[in-house]
Amino acid sequence: AVHFSVAKVKCTGTAAGCVIVLRNMGKERELKRRLAWKASRDDLTGLLNRGEFRRTLSSAIEQAQTEPISQGLLYIDLDEFKIVNDTCGHQAGDRLLKQVSTLLLTQTRKADTVARLGGDEFGVLLANCSTKEAIEIANSLIDSINDIRFSFMNKVFHVGASVGLVNINQKTCDLEDLLATVDAACYTAKEQGRNRVFVGQVDTRKINLRVEELNQASRIRHALRDDRLELFYQPIVDTKNPARRQHLEILVRMLDKGGALVAPGAFIPVAERNGLMQDVDRWIIHHLFETEGERLRSHHARNAGDTSRSTAFVYTINLSGASLVDPAFLEYVKNELRRFAIPPETIGFEITETQVITHMDKAIHFMSELKDLGCSFLLDDFGSGMSSFGYLKNLPVDYLKIDGLFVKDICSDPIDYSMVKAINEIGHVMGLRTIAEYVENDEILLALEQIGVDMAQGYSIAQPKPLSSLRQLPQAQATQVAEPLYATAGQG
Repeated sequence: AVHFSVAKVKCTGTAAGCVIVLRNMGKERELKRRLAWKASRDDLTGLLNRGEFRRTLSSAIEQAQTEPISQGLLYIDLDEFKIVNDTCGHQAGDRLLKQVSTLLLTQTRKADTVARLGGDEFGVLLANCSTKEAIEIANSLIDSINDIRFSFMNKVFHVGASVGLVNINQKTCDLEDLLATVDAACYTAKEQGRNRVFVGQVDTRKINLRVEELNQASRIRHALRDDRLELFYQPIVDTKNPARRQHLEILVRMLDKGGALVAPGAFIPVAERNGLMQDVDRWIIHHLFETEGERLRSHHARNAGDTSRSTAFVYTINLSGASLVDPAFLEYVKNELRRFAIPPETIGFEITETQVITHMDKAIHFMSELKDLGCSFLLDDFGSGMSSFGYLKNLPVDYLKIDGLFVKDICSDPIDYSMVKAINEIGHVMGLRTIAEYVENDEILLALEQIGVDMAQGYSIAQPKPLSSLRQLPQAQATQVAEPLYATAGQG
């Protein structure tokens, strides 16, 4: 393309000629084209980016208002991508994303639009497509992604995908409602077992609930980024000598932007459902080791050579199921133990029955690796779910924490009393120490002592308290004396 301009040349007021300027606009237009392309594309994959895809969807909604056509919107979220990224690094993750992008382009039709929405999430707009056809295409894409055997540095990974599907038609009026619905549909597909498609319907109530969930997940991410989490502790004491603390269970609270405490029930379940618990677990481990390392080393040095668990002083950390089965998290724990010179004997990990049963082999591997270093393990809420004494023989645990639902009524319910007694006896036969939760009064504590339960934990002994307050006590007092009741926001 050539830009043409003419300017008259005058001499003493009379036109004497003209100057013609010709400019080759090819390079300028090519530069503008490249800039426009770059602004609309994802740098890594070359697919449309989120912003351009939103504009495309807006146009599709407008078209649906005037033309009797049906289009399908797919929201694709890769399963197990985080394992690849955490195990082999971003280079491997980027390579996998490129591979999936190529697959989506080749497995969809020319008229369809494919975009990367961010992270491991993709969007596909299916042109002139009924819901039935869209389901078939979505299942075909799931099968193709499921067939990927991603290999990197002699490691092979299985990849899957969960897909949310929403139909775009004359009833579709709002872009944000559309996106919230398809996101909720994808979330449901994951909840139902992954590697499947779920068709979403616009439901204002459900959309509002999902939007609030996403907002809370965003607040959790910001709290992690801004260090607005706080560690609390609750003592676990000897039933025969409640004034002598043996262990501390480490708990976590979130602070809102105003500094107010957010109860665990308001953010832990959201973090679990939105894949944030591994980040929370890492935050807890890093900050606990960083702030309490000196205390743990000092106590360990004072009791060097004493192999009796009766003098043990252990910080117990609750682990999520996602962390328990992640090889990268196992390496993270090992590295943090070395980095802060933490005696492994002073650290215990609390895991639940359900987590172990669901991922038995991976759980046993995780536990065995850390037990070899000296860490201990507590099986939490024992007796609550699918409890079976049979699998206990294969688990390298050191403590059974008896579910508080049985403990809290042992003084009034003979069945609960018998359950606690049976769990305690079998635990002792297997060489395990027992801990009772939900000890809410002295009568329960006395009953537990009579049964022979080793340790107890609950509000009648001490309520959760900020870990920072422990650092204000002399070390000898901090490792031996349980405080009186202390009121705080949130529990457990």
